[in-house]
Amino acid sequence: MDKGKQQDKGRVIKANWDGRAHKVFLDICEEEVKANNRPTQFLNALGYINLETKFNQRMNKNYVKKQFKNRWDTLRKEYNCWKQLLLNASGLGRDPETGAIVADADWWQKQFQVSFILL
Repeated sequence: MDKGKQQDKGRVIKANWDGRAHKVFLDICEEEVKANNRPTQFLNALGYINLETKFNQRMNKNYVKKQFKNRWDTLRKEYNCWKQLLLNASGLGRDPETGAIVADADWWQKQFQVSFILL
């Protein structure tokens, strides 16, 4: 099955992580972490079973474990990037509604220049 897709009566459908799905995903992950179903950096087998069952019931979807694992990995990468920015820069703010990093245009221009040099 393709990355980020679900199966629906033989068809493959891409997972849709809109705001509501994102919130439900995070809430269930938090429940599973509190239930000690994350012994390492990832959920264990029971944690993924619970995540799949609860999410699909709450969202009326039919997503599979691989979609949840892909989402977990994506969010982990985004969090690590965000954390690195906050550790290495001062004077940054955060938009309370979106969680986006808020900085002036000069700061962003410097970040793009450094990123371009590193590529």
